[in-house]
Amino acid sequence: MRKNEKRTVRIPFAKAVLEGVVPEWVGAQVIRRVSFDRRGPRISKTDLVLLSRNKGIGIVECKLRNNRESRHGMVEQVLMYVQMARELSPCELSSRLALGESEEGFEGVNTTPFVEEIAKKEWEPKFFPILVVDQWDDTLGNTVGITLPFVNRLMHKSGLPMIEAYQICSGRVERVK
Repeated sequence: MRKNEKRTVRIPFAKAVLEGVVPEWVGAQVIRRVSFDRRGPRISKTDLVLLSRNKGIGIVECKLRNNRESRHGMVEQVLMYVQMARELSPCELSSRLALGESEEGFEGVNTTPFVEEIAKKEWEPKFFPILVVDQWDDTLGNTVGITLPFVNRLMHKSGLPMIEAYQICSGRVERVK
């Protein structure tokens, strides 16, 4: 992740979730740099993972709108992470989450209860793909106007959680519908 993405998108979104400003994720814990890749815990790390007993696990991909990946591949990337997480056994999933790092400035986050419940199979969470961009605008027209609605219709028909999209606008987190 580029430094500007970290400062402009990832940290403000993590802060908003931890402060209860994102209604869909009130009470969630936030960790970063989690790998769900079967090739090993150091490969393909997510930007953020949200853990909520009420909702499930949110796998978050953050991008700046002027990053080329935000126009091509962002949707695929977050869906790939979600599928990788679904394929892990409860024991492996809990160990990967335990390797995640607290977001800078939020070191007091406690994910231990979630990790233990998953390992003991007391909690079988749903996985939610989440995209966060500094601003959804015309530069992302195909992603917002075509790809995201199309993929979300397919996911809804398949009984899977749809991709949630957010933007950071003037320091505030807004859900994109």
